[in-house]
Amino acid sequence: MIREALVLTEAMKKLNNYSLYYNDKLTYLYQADEELKEALDNYDTEGMDGKILLVFGVKEEMYIDAIWAQKGFGPLAYMLAMQISPSGWLAPNWNRSKITKSAEQVWKQFFDGKGSKLVTKELLHEAMEPDNMFNFKYKLKNKLNTSKNQKADRDFVGTDKFGEVRGMLSELAEGNLRHSMRSIY
Repeated sequence: MIREALVLTEAMKKLNNYSLYYNDKLTYLYQADEELKEALDNYDTEGMDGKILLVFGVKEEMYIDAIWAQKGFGPLAYMLAMQISPSGWLAPNWNRSKITKSAEQVWKQFFDGKGSKLVTKELLHEAMEPDNMFNFKYKLKNKLNTSKNQKADRDFVGTDKFGEVRGMLSELAEGNLRHSMRSIY
């Protein structure tokens, strides 16, 4: 189950050459460029939050806790979450008030829209209504190849022997996630 906040009004974005980082607590896709590199080198990341394209957190190594994405990156965020989720699948939040209209549109696409070709869906419980998109769990049919995106992250971060660059990037990502969750609660 997840808490959800995202903006979705255009076609799904792709992984392209963006940098991807994930561990057992946090996942984020970001635009690694000279501007961000300079900001990190100067320990001044103010105004760099726009470099984070999507982020989600994993809570207690069991489920995706929250998802945030820039315009167009919502479906990709959900697909990455499905792939990275410890369970291998993703389901909408049980509390419908925690699902934004934008997030609802992503679920609709996975249920019976263009995204339905990318996932398999399974009714959460046999007593549930099969025509309600919120009663299913969703799993990717084919894994996304993220190896070049993870390599781009490793190359961008470099040696970072004290973890300062990683720490600043993670703070940017977590900041976007926390800020978006305030609008839901």
